[in-house]
Amino acid sequence: MSKGKNEKKLPLGIALGGGGARGAAHIGVLQKIREAGIKVDLVSGVSAGSVIAAMYAFSEDPFWIEDSFRKLWSRSDFISKNKKASKKYKSTPFAKSFKKKILDHYTAIHNLHKNSVVDTSELEEAIKTLLPISNFSELKIPLKVVATNLNTGEDVVYDKGDLVGPLVQSCSIPGIFSPIIEKNKVLSDGGVGMPVPITVIKNECNFTIVIDIGQYKLNDLDSSNAKSITKRANIITSNRLKSLLSLQADFIIKPDTLGKEWSDFDACEDLLIQGKKSAEKISVPLVAGAPAHLECKYYDHITLPNNGSGQHSVMVMGTIVGIHINDAVIKDGRIDVSMYQPVARLGYKDYASIHDVFEMTP
Repeated sequence: MSKGKNEKKLPLGIALGGGGARGAAHIGVLQKIREAGIKVDLVSGVSAGSVIAAMYAFSEDPFWIEDSFRKLWSRSDFISKNKKASKKYKSTPFAKSFKKKILDHYTAIHNLHKNSVVDTSELEEAIKTLLPISNFSELKIPLKVVATNLNTGEDVVYDKGDLVGPLVQSCSIPGIFSPIIEKNKVLSDGGVGMPVPITVIKNECNFTIVIDIGQYKLNDLDSSNAKSITKRANIITSNRLKSLLSLQADFIIKPDTLGKEWSDFDACEDLLIQGKKSAEKISVPLVAGAPAHLECKYYDHITLPNNGSGQHSVMVMGTIVGIHINDAVIKDGRIDVSMYQPVARLGYKDYASIHDVFEMTP
């Protein structure tokens, strides 16, 4: 539900996209946001992003999230919970055994009358292991979890009641995990229709950030392989949909996940590092005609009273950490203002262009 005209919006919302194992990059980004002292007021998530969003909404501590995942990935008993699983999966760590199971069976699934490779109960148990609560009411900050109704193609948004069920739905990758059947709904991965869940928070917050971990590198296509062709078509569709959705956000963070597949759980360490790097220094659009730019680190923000229109403005304060100056306007080690003639505001509708510079001495 979006905020009404006179309702106060939350200052900051973050949307966590899907990407399987690449979700580890989310944790790195959130850790840097936490270290910067930035308070997140609302989170949304799809697929792997929904679990991390839920863990953040519960704890507001991305370092606890990292510790929890490290404990999960080192366990060897998850895959073996399915009695149909081969014994060869029981003695290997969860990360490697899960990936191996997918690689062994994913191709064959297209020739079988089955709707999944991995039993959904294993996914549910993993979520319960990571998250020590089961209801939205137990969260510290608001959360929105998105699933997809495969019957209608509609997004299904959850923000109250049972929490585990919606997370299972949002993480149920089609063809890998069984969809959840509820009456006339066939509920599956939220990333199918909304790979970055910005739409569900954009009207709730003054400022929104999208974390997109689902980047794919398009190498030369093996056009003789039906699996490769199908996968490439899905990637192109997903990339374009993400690009369109991300335009709704005020800011986009894209950790370098190129070359990493959603099933690369053994690459979580590197993905965590890439998430941190992407949030340390972000390439932002600069005014092309401006000869000087100030690079700042976030310090604080203040939500200002609205002017009667129902819209709130936010004043952001930062600490200057870098100054970028075009060499063409530097003379004798200083900026020569007369070389680029900046426009100065005098007040009301009056402006002035600076042509001459002089010093006043006592």
